[in-house]
Amino acid sequence: MWAVISILMICHTHTLQAQDTGCTNPDACNFDAEATQDDASCLFPADACDDEDPFTENDIYQTDCACAGVYNPGLESECYGTNAGVVISTDTIGAFDVIAVDMDGDGDNDILASTNKEQILWYENDGQGNFSSEIIIDEGNLSLSSIFASDLDGDG
Repeated sequence: MWAVISILMICHTHTLQAQDTGCTNPDACNFDAEATQDDASCLFPADACDDEDPFTENDIYQTDCACAGVYNPGLESECYGTNAGVVISTDTIGAFDVIAVDMDGDGDNDILASTNKEQILWYENDGQGNFSSEIIIDEGNLSLSSIFASDLDGDG
């Protein structure tokens, strides 16, 4: 025997009005004029922040709400080691994308750079951390913005 059962459900619906949460204090650096409910996220001058500069410490919001820290040259040697910097070129103007890659398969990283003169430059590493003068790989590429290196044919 088959029975057909009909179920009628009546649901009561109501509209929830979303509340915009954020910092409602107009003196805060991150004041949100659209916020209707304070979420305790307000940031004020002298509050700690991170200016994303590895060579500064004690970063705080300034009176203009910019995040800034105090430069500490000692942090450079902690990050890179003493005298770890190598000058590769003082002649390259407008380098904006620089990568380290083993271009010649000799086991040490060479340097590739793109410039605002629409050039791709190679600085060959001799294995002792000394680099050649610039070798122009390509130039005249309109709208060059980034460089990437890959062994496309897998020959090393």
